[in-house]
Amino acid sequence: MQKKYEISSEIYSNDSVQESIKDFSDVAKIDYKDWAISISAENSEESDEIFREFMNYLLSI
Repeated sequence: MQKKYEISSEIYSNDSVQESIKDFSDVAKIDYKDWAISISAENSEESDEIFREFMNYLLSI
């Protein structure tokens, strides 16, 4: 299952998003285009959990 999430271009830099995606490449398949990421996971709950962890990591950069 693939789920899409919007990322705010006003809050986050493109470089930070790209770095976070690279760092999360071992955790999940994440595609990025036009300030939206798509996370591939087994179900919606898993996608949501990965997104929450991804955003926590992105905030820490």
